[in-house]
Amino acid sequence: MQVEIQIQDVNDNTPNFGSQEIKIWVPETAEQGHIVYSAVATDKDTGVNGEVSYFMISNTQGFFKLDRSSGFLTVQRSLDYETAKEYTVVLGAKDNGNPQKVSQNLTLHIEVQDSNDNPPVWHQVTELLSTLLIFRFTNFSRLMHTRPHFIILTGC
Repeated sequence: MQVEIQIQDVNDNTPNFGSQEIKIWVPETAEQGHIVYSAVATDKDTGVNGEVSYFMISNTQGFFKLDRSSGFLTVQRSLDYETAKEYTVVLGAKDNGNPQKVSQNLTLHIEVQDSNDNPPVWHQVTELLSTLLIFRFTNFSRLMHTRPHFIILTGC
């Protein structure tokens, strides 16, 4: 006599991200659809009980979009370092089992990297002795990507 025993998986495991907080850098020039992060949560269950989908718990004014099945977080709206230097997005994962299990939150700290997207602004031109000029200007991009060069177009 031979007996076959089949063991069915019960949904006793929750999806797990592996980390609770992650820091990410994204250039402010990233275009809509640019993948910022690929969320991956694993579930030790098998079959439907182990299939994972993703959801957003908090989204900062719709700047980012999450694909529920792939876990890809993409840029949804234009980023501007001078307007917002950092965003915080909180993600979750859930399995398709019954009863459904939900992961701990994953908090993404997204830091926007500045690019040289603002031209210098002249503040004043002061004339001294008729031959010496002092120029003062600022560049609103935090990081100076190039050194300023001046060219005399007319004069002595």
